[in-house]
Amino acid sequence: MKMKRAIGNSMLYLIMTGDKLIYDEDIVSFGKGDLFIYVNRQGKEVCHRYLGKFGKTCIFLGDNCTNLEFIQKDAIIGKLHWIINRTGKIYNINQQSKDKLQYTNFLLYFVFIKKLYFKYGWNFLEKKYYRYLWKRNRAQIRLLESCKMDIQT
Repeated sequence: MKMKRAIGNSMLYLIMTGDKLIYDEDIVSFGKGDLFIYVNRQGKEVCHRYLGKFGKTCIFLGDNCTNLEFIQKDAIIGKLHWIINRTGKIYNINQQSKDKLQYTNFLLYFVFIKKLYFKYGWNFLEKKYYRYLWKRNRAQIRLLESCKMDIQT
């Protein structure tokens, strides 16, 4: 186990400048949503969330970022296990939870929507959203109608 001090704001509000990051260089597994420390293309050591694999590269995203990073496995330094914040509170990061996976999926969705917004504008997103609501509403109505039919028979 090794320790580093956090610098920067790419993982706000989970990790803030001055927090201590305790990590292990022996990486056993890569789980979606896990935090890893790696060397990015600019040569800086970064701690971001693992999203998945694309070919031989790993995909990372900071909680406060909108750009994905594609990093080779040999650039990964270690897997984060604990965070000790500035007040001394210790957080165990490795607890696999449904919340962590849902949050990771939300980040991906948010980045996707934000890129669509900047590319096509608000009207495009609004039309897509209303179409989605209309389809969902129709599906719910069909479900309710099938339930009524079951009750009547």
